[in-house]
Amino acid sequence: FFEIEASAGGEREGPRGTGPRHPAPAASRGRASARASKMLDSNTTQALLLSYVAALGTTVGGGIILAFPRLNFEQLGILAGLAAGLMLSMIFFELIPEALESISFNLTNACFFGGILFFAAIVRMVPEQNLELLVSSRGGKAGKGKLSKEYRKILLSGVVTAFGITLHNFPEGLAIFLAAKKSTKLGLTLTAAMTLHNLPEGVAVALPIYFATKSRWQALKVCFLSGLAEPLAVVFAAFFFPASVSKTAVDAMLAGVAGIMAFLVFYELLPHAVKHSGFDRAVFSIFSGMAVMSCLLSAADGMLGGLH
Repeated sequence: FFEIEASAGGEREGPRGTGPRHPAPAASRGRASARASKMLDSNTTQALLLSYVAALGTTVGGGIILAFPRLNFEQLGILAGLAAGLMLSMIFFELIPEALESISFNLTNACFFGGILFFAAIVRMVPEQNLELLVSSRGGKAGKGKLSKEYRKILLSGVVTAFGITLHNFPEGLAIFLAAKKSTKLGLTLTAAMTLHNLPEGVAVALPIYFATKSRWQALKVCFLSGLAEPLAVVFAAFFFPASVSKTAVDAMLAGVAGIMAFLVFYELLPHAVKHSGFDRAVFSIFSGMAVMSCLLSAADGMLGGLH
C-alpha cells in the first residue's frame, strides 16, 4: 500500500495504482544482460557452431542423392553401419564412463533408460519411409503443371517426414549443447557422430520432395530447414538452462544422451544397415565405425585433453 523498495539497483514505487515514478528497474535490465552474456559464453558459441556442422549433415545427405541420381542402397546401408559404429563407440567408451565418474551406477542406468524412453516417444512422430517405393515411382512425371494424386501423396509424405525429423533433431541439438558444455573433446566427437547420422536423414527428407516436385532447390531447402532444429535447440538450452549447471547434472543428462544414441543405433541405423547392405557388410561397417571413433577419441584426448 505504501512505497515499496524495488529489488537491488531498482527504483521506488509510489502508492498503489500510481505506477512507478521512474523508468523500469535496473534489476530487469540486469537479468536481461545476464541472459545475453550467458548466451554468448565460449561454451555456448562452440556448441552453436558444432550444431550447425551437424545440421549441415542433413543438407549434405539430400545433396548427395540429388547429385547422384541413381540411389545405391548398399552404400546407404554401409553408411548407416558406420554411423552406428561411431555412436556405439561414443556410448561405451566416452559417455557412460564420463557419467560414472561423478554419478552412481543406478542413476546412470536410470538416466540411460530414461533417454531411451524419451526418444522412443519422439520417434513415434516420425513416419516410416518406404524408399524402395519412392525410387520405383521415379520414372513418372512431376513438377510440371498440376501434380497427380500419387505425387501429391508423395509430397505430403515428404513434408510430414521433414516435420518429424525436425522434432527428432531437437534433442540431438540438446545433446551437442551438453557435450560442448562438458568439454571441447566430447563436443567435437559427438558432432562427428551426429553429422554422419544425419546424412541418411537428409536422404529420407530429400527423396519424396524431389520425386514429387522435380526441384532440387525445394528438396535442399526442406533438408536445410529440417536440420536447423539442432542449432535452435542449442539457443533454447542456452537461454533457459541455469547459468551454472553442476557437474553431476551435466553427467546425468549425458547418460540420457547415451540412451538417445543407443535407441538411434538399434531402432534406426542397424536395421537399415542389415537390410540394405547385408549382414556381413553391416557387421564390418559397424566395427569399422567403432574403430574410426576409437581413433578419433584417442587423437582428441591427445590434442584436446587439456581443453574444457
